[in-house]
Amino acid sequence: MEISEQDRSAAEERKEQSGFTFVVLPDDGKQFANFTHKDVQAKFFQWGLNDTNLSLVKYRFNQPFHLIGADNFLKDLFNDKTVLSTFNPVAYTLNCSSVKYKKLNAEVINLAWFDFLIEKGIVMDDYRIKADYDEYFEGIQLSDRLRKAMLWEESEYYCELQDDKIQNEFIYKLFQMVFIGGSMCQFDENLKEYLEVIKKLYKDLITVAKDPETGEIKVMSQVFLIEQIDGLDKLFPMPYHPQNWFFVIVDPIHWHCTFLYHKWTSFW
Repeated sequence: MEISEQDRSAAEERKEQSGFTFVVLPDDGKQFANFTHKDVQAKFFQWGLNDTNLSLVKYRFNQPFHLIGADNFLKDLFNDKTVLSTFNPVAYTLNCSSVKYKKLNAEVINLAWFDFLIEKGIVMDDYRIKADYDEYFEGIQLSDRLRKAMLWEESEYYCELQDDKIQNEFIYKLFQMVFIGGSMCQFDENLKEYLEVIKKLYKDLITVAKDPETGEIKVMSQVFLIEQIDGLDKLFPMPYHPQNWFFVIVDPIHWHCTFLYHKWTSFW
């Protein structure tokens, strides 16, 4: 007996109405191959990014994702028993009714995008980061022009980086997380050291494919910066710190969802 197109559509509709469910994907050493590479791990150690403050996990979900349904997707995500039992930062979430988030753009496919830092006089032509006198902000040592431009409002370059095209771009936020690092960060003086790592991490996190209409290679992933989860008292141990990050990256092609989470932990 053949199933009619109408019956198939009705079944699909019932499936979508039932909500999203999630299954954790065990790390087989391949899905985050760049994150776990020894060279990247050495840089993470140098920059104060380690297992105590940085978490990464991937889930598979059960039905098509549509951007228009992002609110319901995220609500289902943080009500899912598998997610709550396998991702400690959200383990104590109770009856999540809404999620506060910022939708980030993910349009960059070439690291030449970061050349604006040279054009704005923050980084030298040879990619050396211009040194500056020390300031401290929220426990973070600001010893160069770029760190001050990112975080210190009194910097003459601070406004240069507040453009929405910069602040709403995922790769910039990923770069900021890595560049500022943890409380035990031993930073590099050349931007290329960071961009080499960012290039590798970006490959692990986003999905690209050929646009069927234009034939161009485009990023297909949808990225959400999670700010607050209703039903969870504290998403981060030190709320409102500028080095708290929680990215949810949705791959609508393979029905995968990746969490990248960094919490600031004070050295003292």
